[in-house]
Amino acid sequence: MSNAEAIIVSCGDTSKYLIGTSAGKGTVTYKRGRDGDLMFFECLNTAKEALTQQGFTSAILIMDNPYDEMIGEEVSETSSHVISL
Repeated sequence: MSNAEAIIVSCGDTSKYLIGTSAGKGTVTYKRGRDGDLMFFECLNTAKEALTQQGFTSAILIMDNPYDEMIGEEVSETSSHVISL
């Protein structure tokens, strides 16, 4: 895995999760299915399991919630936390 970091994005408006990897420089490569479409995971545990199978032991969980934007407020910063897999 060298310098790659695992990423899990919580899609607050859909209750689904995306997983990806970041090798730095702000670029994230998200997991895609055979058809090329983004893979969504129905729960956090299945997202964590998919990353564990790739050899990761921790991930950055990004909580992406569009609520502020939906009610016309200034968009707040996304919160993120390192979690164990």
